[in-house]
Amino acid sequence: MRFIAVYDNVDSTNTADNDFTPFRNIINEWYCRDISKKVKAGMRARANSGEHITGNVPYGYKRSEDDPKKWVVDEEAAEVVREIYKLYMGGMTFKQIAEEMSRRKIDTPAKHMMQFGLYRYGRRLNLDELPELWHLGSIIMIIDRYEYAGHTVSYRREKVSYKNKKSIQLPESEWIITRDTQEAIIDEETWQTAHRIRESGRHRKVNVYDKGPLNGLLYCDTCGNKLYFKPTPRLKSHSGCYMCGYHLHYNLCSTHYIRRDDLDTVVLTHLRKVTAFAQKHEDEFVKMVERKTRRSGEDALRKNEKELAEGQARLNEIDRIINRLYEDKVVGDLSAERFAKMLDGFETEQTKIRTHCEQLRIAIAEDKEKTDSAERFIKLVRQFTDITELTPEIAATLIEKIIVGQAEKVDGQQRQEVRIIYNFIGDVSEEITE
Repeated sequence: MRFIAVYDNVDSTNTADNDFTPFRNIINEWYCRDISKKVKAGMRARANSGEHITGNVPYGYKRSEDDPKKWVVDEEAAEVVREIYKLYMGGMTFKQIAEEMSRRKIDTPAKHMMQFGLYRYGRRLNLDELPELWHLGSIIMIIDRYEYAGHTVSYRREKVSYKNKKSIQLPESEWIITRDTQEAIIDEETWQTAHRIRESGRHRKVNVYDKGPLNGLLYCDTCGNKLYFKPTPRLKSHSGCYMCGYHLHYNLCSTHYIRRDDLDTVVLTHLRKVTAFAQKHEDEFVKMVERKTRRSGEDALRKNEKELAEGQARLNEIDRIINRLYEDKVVGDLSAERFAKMLDGFETEQTKIRTHCEQLRIAIAEDKEKTDSAERFIKLVRQFTDITELTPEIAATLIEKIIVGQAEKVDGQQRQEVRIIYNFIGDVSEEITE
């Protein structure tokens, strides 16, 4: 391998250049560490002076139009915050408050903050007409934040090192609290009372359960949300079960209940069958996966390539249109105002098409890389000669995800579909039946 750094004038084939490289690395390390210390010192000085050092404004506040560094009360959201404290002081639990906010059809913090461009939705669930629902985590955050009493709290968390983004939770004694930095939404006495109620419920014994090797890999086939582990201490089998998170948190979707020991047995049996076939019949397994990949990917590949060609053609057409518009403007056939308006529209369209084309190129490249998927899976299988027990390492190495269906009765017997999606090769249940 040859390493070339043009800016530093380094070439690994030139031994004379390599003599100074270790010293250059040490100097660069010192420089990065010095910059990190200066940035941290500046941030801490700002925090000690009561300045907000976070880029996120808590729900209930918004940035002042006159001074963006200051927070002012957002009255619409502030009323919701006050109502949440009132319900909590009245004895309702976090989950009950979340359900009450959802029942009243009050905008969630995410939806409300979208009005100010401060939030973008990530992955949405696969349910039609998805309602806006409050999560109990939002209620906990609102109850815990001391900012609602009018104070600024900084350095709840701190980066471990300038070399990575990992941060750790600091003890409350190390937090920097500056009082009366913004208008309070909740008075001090109310916040302290709510905090005492919150603290009184934290000292219950916490049972730690083994969530199983498949935890985090399970998904609902209806809404696409993850299945979460739920302990079953009252049953004879204490292994627990998995249920759809959207059902657990919001009582929507169906339960998709499945016992952990039953699922572990099904997955282990199928995993041993697939890995044994891949080890004993490598050539046949490779051909089978290639046929499956070709069959499922050719249509998508052709569709993406066609869309990409159409997008490129449209980009070229827009360039020609813009050139003609510019010529019309120069000769006076088109006013400057009209030209600017039309140009803005075409450039916006071009930006959207370029973004879509880039996504298509990535998808096409991924489709073309699937040809070696069987060999990559076999290489993973070779790490485990004889699988007798399902472990988190085996599950994470070989399995991408598991899709669980809702149990239903067929001819008097309960049936439940479980689809195992393996890394690199996908679902091979139809190809490997014995």
